[in-house]
Amino acid sequence: MQNLSSCKAAVKDSSKSKKTNFLVILTDDLGWSDVSYNGSKFYETPNLDKFAAENLTFTNAYSPAPLCTASRASILTGKNPARTRITAASLKPYPKPDGRFPPKTKTSAPWQKMVEPTPYWYMLSEELTIAEVLRSQGYKTACIGKWHVGDEEYGPENQGFEHNFGANWQPGPPSYFYPYHIGTITSGVPGEYLTDRLSDEAKKFMEANKNEPFFLLLSHYAVHTPIQAKAEDVEYYKKKIDPNDCHNNPTYAGMIKSMDENVGEVLEYLKQSGLDENTVVIFISDNGGATYKDNNQVITCNKPLRGGKATLYEGGIRTPMIVRCPGKTKAEKCQTPVTGTDMFSTICELAGTETPKEAADSVSIVPLLKGKNIADRPLYFHFPHYIPVCDTTPCSSIRQGDYKLIKFYEGHSELYNLSDDIGETKNLAEKMPEKASQMQKQLEEWIESVEAQLPIANSAYDPKAEAPKQ
Repeated sequence: MQNLSSCKAAVKDSSKSKKTNFLVILTDDLGWSDVSYNGSKFYETPNLDKFAAENLTFTNAYSPAPLCTASRASILTGKNPARTRITAASLKPYPKPDGRFPPKTKTSAPWQKMVEPTPYWYMLSEELTIAEVLRSQGYKTACIGKWHVGDEEYGPENQGFEHNFGANWQPGPPSYFYPYHIGTITSGVPGEYLTDRLSDEAKKFMEANKNEPFFLLLSHYAVHTPIQAKAEDVEYYKKKIDPNDCHNNPTYAGMIKSMDENVGEVLEYLKQSGLDENTVVIFISDNGGATYKDNNQVITCNKPLRGGKATLYEGGIRTPMIVRCPGKTKAEKCQTPVTGTDMFSTICELAGTETPKEAADSVSIVPLLKGKNIADRPLYFHFPHYIPVCDTTPCSSIRQGDYKLIKFYEGHSELYNLSDDIGETKNLAEKMPEKASQMQKQLEEWIESVEAQLPIANSAYDPKAEAPKQ
């Protein structure tokens, strides 16, 4: 990281020739099956359906991690969470991230077989972000909405974003209705809905900077908890409930409806202003849908995928992803596995600048946008944590081609062929021991190469102890 200071200081005026604009719409906790273009019969997303039908849809898109903070830091830096050491969700107050490992204690709660490593709780200031790279090329930069990778000291203004609206340390808003109790939103109309407000601010930013190249991260808090929606939308979805459908939370459905409407409004603004001809739009989610309860009701399910947020099963990391790149993308589906970490290099290439070496895990998918191929490569995931509400234990995973292996540090591994078992119902580890061994060896070599923090045995483990009920 010794050379980062020169990268960060290189904020230069660039040619005023028309450069490509970038709008990244990052949703929160939106699962792969939470959109109707992926088969949901309950949720309605007509604007996303239209956007998907007209542009390039990725059917095997992955978040870098199954939780917000780790995933968002990876998208911003082009580095795998194992490399940033941001592997969990950010909490406050923040402990000092002194990189200590192994943990100073060899004990943890007696129900935990392993002691989790100590992650960084926020993105360090010396990390180089895509916003800093683009700002150095003359781009106007803005983060509107959720940040969740640091407080004021580690906020977007210190990571390359000139404009910040609504971004702070919080994982979710105390309220989706004004007053939101988000420190960086100081005015509003009582009762206005946060998703609407963020889209309005996004349009204001683009209008004010339409004659300059811009990079806008429109980072919706939706559909993260608290699960709150407009009353009329909740009533609409109450009438649609099918007891045989696992999608049956009318309030969550209302949140998705508002999110979809606002995506449509922002896309319509681009069209009416003419900015759509020179603006790359990337729609992604930071992780899979949450399958636990809020207000005594399960939030969502990710079927046919297994698991959800905070797991390394497909339901926790496979997400919706749509890209529109004027002059390049066509209306088609791409089955090549990609990850949010790839956004860094992709944006750099489209902006006509080199990807810095700091973005070590990012691969440009521009060839895919042009209908071509990229080299086959493994995708790696690292989540060495316990999340009792999701039955999650420390694990890491590799996807190579159609096969996916999950290594659980409590002592077993699982192997799946996703081409004919997208729901991960048939563990092939015993039937294909050579394949499982080869993939686990490859995963372990990668873990060592990035110096990933690993759990260690808990000397206070009691097999009779039970995890807390949440």
